[in-house]
Amino acid sequence: MNSKNSKTDIRIYLAAERLFLRFGYSRTSISHICSTAGVSRPFFYKHFRDKQELLARLLFQVAREGVTGWQNSLRNAPSLEQRIAKFCRSYLEFCHDHPILVRPQTDSEMASALGAGKYTVHPYPILECWYDDVVQNDADRLFRGTSPSSAAWITLTLLDGIFRSGTADSDLFAAMENTLIRGLVDHLAGR
Repeated sequence: MNSKNSKTDIRIYLAAERLFLRFGYSRTSISHICSTAGVSRPFFYKHFRDKQELLARLLFQVAREGVTGWQNSLRNAPSLEQRIAKFCRSYLEFCHDHPILVRPQTDSEMASALGAGKYTVHPYPILECWYDDVVQNDADRLFRGTSPSSAAWITLTLLDGIFRSGTADSDLFAAMENTLIRGLVDHLAGR
């Protein structure tokens, strides 16, 4: 994950990610996370207030990890259209490798935990990447005047939908992905 995290924090994140994906948020206990990570409950509570905070920080770390890998590729793309297409493909590939990032959309308890007051989480690193590395100085061209934040949420919602479709037919999935990305590029670039 991030070099600022200790090896033990990373073990806790990895254990929580595995357990959340396997059992869901509500059926994963702090005791189970601690046991899987090889840490004590007091150690856990020195680093996290509760399971909600762990989930929020886990999703933030996963998102930041993905964005770090995309940034050079996005910054070197010469046109807005190419940056949008690269962002979309990078996001879908990353979600495939890290399904925890989109799990709150299908796990109502996880979504509820993230929406519960102080732990409301948005994929901030992903949104920052959108603004800094995709939009750059082309905000006036986005969605024929729609704000960059609206364009970001529309893009992420559509990408999450295509990811969640989960079709087993890889040719069909590739066709859906290409059609969606082509449509997003056309609309976001103001064609």
